Amino acid sequence: MFFKALIALTLMLVSPDSAGAEAYAPGPKLTGREKTDSLKQKVTRTAKGVDAWLLKRQQRQKTDTDYIFKPQERWMVRTRGDVAQSFVSFGNSLENKTDVFQLTLHTNPKYKQHFGFGYRGVVLGFGIGFSKKKSDKELSIKYYGNRFGVEATFGFLGSLTGKLKIPGYEASVAEGTLDCDYLHLGGYYAFRGDKFSMPAAMNQSFIQRKSAGSPLATAHFRMIMFGFEEDKQSSSLFDTMSLFFGLGGGYGYNWVPSEHWLLHISATETLGFLGNTRLRTSLAPGETFKAHGRFIPLFTKGNVAALYYYKIFYGGIFGTVDNMFIPSKLKGSDERYQISVTRIQGHITVGVRF
Repeated sequence: MFFKALIALTLMLVSPDSAGAEAYAPGPKLTGREKTDSLKQKVTRTAKGVDAWLLKRQQRQKTDTDYIFKPQERWMVRTRGDVAQSFVSFGNSLENKTDVFQLTLHTNPKYKQHFGFGYRGVVLGFGIGFSKKKSDKELSIKYYGNRFGVEATFGFLGSLTGKLKIPGYEASVAEGTLDCDYLHLGGYYAFRGDKFSMPAAMNQSFIQRKSAGSPLATAHFRMIMFGFEEDKQSSSLFDTMSLFFGLGGGYGYNWVPSEHWLLHISATETLGFLGNTRLRTSLAPGETFKAHGRFIPLFTKGNVAALYYYKIFYGGIFGTVDNMFIPSKLKGSDERYQISVTRIQGHITVGVRF
């Protein structure tokens, strides 16, 4: 009896006319065209969801819109020409200010073309540099916000050339003889970021409607290393390394004389208080002198900009000067030395929003 019941149950489960078979029957197979249409629908839904989120983000105004306004156009295209040049100087002197050693160097002007493409306030960009194989290189990531901004820059200066002076002697420093590496990490905070917009001047992601200014707080970490490459034949060597962290402040102002113009100026001074410098030199084979000096460095930065808006177009010019000045006194000696690194940049930009 048991086996008869088991056989009857098995036949019921495998029978195509049974209810169980209907429950486990596979669904209809999709054709290739139906699969493509289904994928298109999913992509369309995802794209609409992303666009709705970007639109909501673009329309969100967290500032005083009488002073600062976020552009509402969907698309943006811009390009910018950038020319930069760096200056490095090193001076060594006695306490009575008698010069002992002086290096005055500069790089060749470097040109780079930038391109940016944006959608609903999100911009992607890239730059194309034009330089020699062994020349100046820089990698920079910057974010400008109304309340705060940050910057990370790593660079290499390979085209330094200039003069070497010692009492009674002067010589030229050939290009490529001396290298310089630097690292800058920094940021600012704008106390009146609801009315004053740094990005309105620096990357045009906001529009300044009324004139306004703001005190700025700054923080910077900087490291710089430069020197002659070691000559293995004569063991001649000259190099320095400086690294400092500092805090400071300044002021920025956006002047809007009319609806078509924006004029910007800002300046900050940062005082270094944590860090050290090192000087290492070998004046003759087998004689190497090492010393550590410590003093208060200064980081100075200034920006100027002029922008003109006409309907959906805009254009502008910019100028930036960045200087790091490090005076030092060698321990246990009456010798002093100072390092100064100055970077000057000029920009011309044009863009369209639609």
